[in-house]
Amino acid sequence: MAQMNSDKGYVIALAEDSDFYIAGALHIERDDSLIPWKFSDDVEAAKAAEQDGIKLVYGMDGIEDGVYLDTPDNRRVLENALLEKSHKPSILETMKQYHEKIAAESRSPERTRPTSRER
Repeated sequence: MAQMNSDKGYVIALAEDSDFYIAGALHIERDDSLIPWKFSDDVEAAKAAEQDGIKLVYGMDGIEDGVYLDTPDNRRVLENALLEKSHKPSILETMKQYHEKIAAESRSPERTRPTSRER
């Protein structure tokens, strides 16, 4: 995860492979390199960043409020991530499709060998 260090207690970070943040989107995180921490978590760090004048995204459907930087480029990254997510079937949908395929294959009549009269 790329980030810019800060003595303010938070960093502007860029997730590359995260279970929490959207890849390629700039967001605010607590600066874990500062001991003791200035904030208890990333949410508190984001609130402080806003007080310092950093604009964060609010009201974007499917995106958590107050996490990601509100810039045109960052909004494009977020929109693309939402589009990509909407095109990927969920695990449940994928499993359903798999089971339907297996069921259909088991229902299809097996082709029998021709009898001597049919040859």
